[in-house]
Amino acid sequence: MDLKAASLWGAVIGLLLGVAILLWLDVTEGQYVLAGLVFTVLGGLIMGLCVSLGILISQSVIANGMWFFWTLAGLADSFIPVLFNGFRWCLRPLFIIRLTILPTI
Repeated sequence: MDLKAASLWGAVIGLLLGVAILLWLDVTEGQYVLAGLVFTVLGGLIMGLCVSLGILISQSVIANGMWFFWTLAGLADSFIPVLFNGFRWCLRPLFIIRLTILPTI
């Protein structure tokens, strides 16, 4: 498995798990921030792990004894951008509510 395939699979699995947990939590309007954080953390961690596994398999760094370093690097590389994107995603409904619903009350 190459790096692109690993990150793609990680993104898909993270998205599916995030959506499943959102459905399981039965998210209401007041829980968007919590739902966004759950989605962000799960998606970021799973994507990071899959990217790390792709790096490990494709470069065979296990034999070189560098597997721990590459796992941390893969987690940080994919988790940080997903985290910022998730915060933007979870704040968007709050802005929509503020701009559309609150002025009519």
